[in-house]
Amino acid sequence: MGIHIAGMDDIDLVAPMIAKFRVELRGYKNITSEENIPKAKEEFREYIESGYPIYVHREGGEYLGYLVCRI
Repeated sequence: MGIHIAGMDDIDLVAPMIAKFRVELRGYKNITSEENIPKAKEEFREYIESGYPIYVHREGGEYLGYLVCRI
C-alpha cells in the first residue's frame, strides 16, 4: 500500500508503534519501561490536534513505520 498520512482511524494501529518507540528511547538512557498504549494514543491525538502530519508506511495490511513532522 505504501506511505500515506494517518488520520484518527489509524490510531489503534499506529499507537503500538509509538509505544514501542518510547520504550526504545528510554532504553538508550538505561531506563527500563513498558509499552503504554493509552499514553501512545494520547500522543497520537496530540499530533493530530496540533496539525502535525503523521506519515505511515503500510504493506500487506501491516503498519511498518511512522514519521511525525513537527515543524
